[in-house]
Amino acid sequence: MTTRTFLIVTVVSALALAACITWIDYPLAAFLGHQHRHVTKTVIPNLLLPGCLLLVGAAWGVYRFNRVTGRWRPIAAPARAIGITVPVIYIVKEFAQHFFGRLFPRAFLMHPDFLGFRFFHTNYFRGGFPSGHMMITVCLLLTLSRVYRLPRLVWIGLGIALGAALVATNYHFLGDVVAGAYGGFVVEGCMRAWASGPESKSAPGEQEAVEEKNRCAVRVLTGKT
Repeated sequence: MTTRTFLIVTVVSALALAACITWIDYPLAAFLGHQHRHVTKTVIPNLLLPGCLLLVGAAWGVYRFNRVTGRWRPIAAPARAIGITVPVIYIVKEFAQHFFGRLFPRAFLMHPDFLGFRFFHTNYFRGGFPSGHMMITVCLLLTLSRVYRLPRLVWIGLGIALGAALVATNYHFLGDVVAGAYGGFVVEGCMRAWASGPESKSAPGEQEAVEEKNRCAVRVLTGKT
């Protein structure tokens, strides 16, 4: 992540977030709640924590498999990045949601007088800012986009599709989604810079030599030459 990219994304996200909180979020939630009552009243289970646990477990399983066998090398580094970054993002979103204490859209529809943020306060009605689903999704999309060279619009479209679904079902305000996308972008970028720091100081071919040594050890242990 370059400084220029970070500044541009930060400014655009700040302007979009200010517009959402000031003018868009509450009218949009009220409109969607009135137009699609059967959707906004549907109970949606929160499977974010179980999903994160499964994702992290699978990521570390792939990385460990590569270290032992030498196979699946192209996805080993992204798997390691996901295994490290997703828990960090989950912890960050928990602290952020508790700090801001913003009302959920469905709680707003039931109690229109409960507006705004209530800092350091989370309960059944509050804790939707920023969107944890969006933070995790942006992290995954950014990581996978470096492995699978699909057009950038494909990855952006997937992120927009999830954000639209969260807003359309009144699971999150639009501002929650914007903040979640920005938070995922920042945390993933910081973790990637931290993870790549030691590698940038390694001697050329050092990582390949270590991996070849591991493969030789596997061949010795299995009796293959």
